[in-house]
Amino acid sequence: MDIFMLLDRTGSMQRRWEEAVNAINVYVDEVVKAAGRDLLADQDRVTLACFDRWQTGTTFDILRDSVPLTAWAPLRTDEVTPRGDTPLLDAVVRLAAVAEAKGSEKTVVVIMTDGEENASSEVTKDIARAAIERLQKRGWQVVYLGADFDAFDQAGQVGIGSAATLSMAPGRMSAAMEAIARKTQAYTQSGVPMAFLDEDRKRSGEAKVKKLRSQQD
Repeated sequence: MDIFMLLDRTGSMQRRWEEAVNAINVYVDEVVKAAGRDLLADQDRVTLACFDRWQTGTTFDILRDSVPLTAWAPLRTDEVTPRGDTPLLDAVVRLAAVAEAKGSEKTVVVIMTDGEENASSEVTKDIARAAIERLQKRGWQVVYLGADFDAFDQAGQVGIGSAATLSMAPGRMSAAMEAIARKTQAYTQSGVPMAFLDEDRKRSGEAKVKKLRSQQD
């Protein structure tokens, strides 16, 4: 299997950066535990990319490139720092291209962001949606995580349904990632589609995020 993670490193992530980085590490660790370290092969890999718009355009940096899950080196908070704006559409299309180039039979794509698209210059929303749909047609799983952000509208605009979208309250990211790791294993082992249940949404504090965001609108 291949896992591809897209991490928002824009300026607004600064106040939740440590928690977001820890959640990424928790996810990989929990996938390894769920699968069983001794049962994983070098072909069971993880790729991590981060993105923002900085100076002249979109930046898309691959921090871990097809690393075997068992050889994952934990992401550090100082490897990359939050800055810039949010070219989410550009980043989604770039990550989709990386995943398609690998072409694994079982693939999971995890997108984590804390805000709305505001800076893409390379592609349109329709192009990003088409890229996601190509992945989905292959039976690959694409999940969209809102870090202290009501993510449903943005996810829907690029073709990711509500069942595969989750909002995470501060302090709840690791708990959410543990659940996502279990769903990753169920998909890769038995082909079970990744969908969030009420208990997952409760653990992630989703209701709290929606309430706070509705009060701010």
